[in-house]
Amino acid sequence: MGELEQTESLKILIRNETQKLTANFLNTCGTTMVAIGVLTPTINAILTDPGTLSPLAILGFFSFGIILHLWGRAFLADMEEAP
Repeated sequence: MGELEQTESLKILIRNETQKLTANFLNTCGTTMVAIGVLTPTINAILTDPGTLSPLAILGFFSFGIILHLWGRAFLADMEEAP
């Protein structure tokens, strides 16, 4: 394997790792959105006043969390095959 091929191979591996880290970051942000915007208000409403629960806000946070997760998966789908 020549030096040029090794350099290209290394670039692909670095790019793939960057893609994985970005996907992981987006997935973590999505999980956080669901935890903050869905679980916390739901538990609060169960333990205190059910009237404080806002279904529209919960739907918004849940949807945004799912969108972030799917965006992260899109980064993984864009990975290149390493030689």
